[in-house]
Amino acid sequence: MELVFDNSDHSLQGAWGQYAEVSIKRQLTRQGESTYFINNQTVRRRDITDLFLGTGVGARGYAVIEQGMISRIIEARPEELRAYIEEAAGVSKYKERRKETEGRLKDTREHLQRLGDLQNELARQVEKLENRRKPPNATNP
Repeated sequence: MELVFDNSDHSLQGAWGQYAEVSIKRQLTRQGESTYFINNQTVRRRDITDLFLGTGVGARGYAVIEQGMISRIIEARPEELRAYIEEAAGVSKYKERRKETEGRLKDTREHLQRLGDLQNELARQVEKLENRRKPPNATNP
């Protein structure tokens, strides 16, 4: 499937903002794997999401209001309403990036902790091996 957007007013930001038309394409294989393209260049799904974050076009976009959406907005809890407002204001783009970065930092901290544990274990093993290497009744001159 491919969608082509008119960007003659250059309203899209970033690397794709310079093009008068921006095409978004997704190819789905029989194995269920997806390949994404922007202007026929292979990109990550995140690149497509980032392109539209802050524009109102997206998973929670406000540009197209589906049937029943107005009643959901009216009846929305404060957290949900805030999410709609943040998407419209363009804040959600940065919140999503922050969330991803915090996740990577957490993973890195866990890996560092594990490396520290491994380093301590190896140091204990080296010490045991060094003690076994020395004769027990060796006297130094």
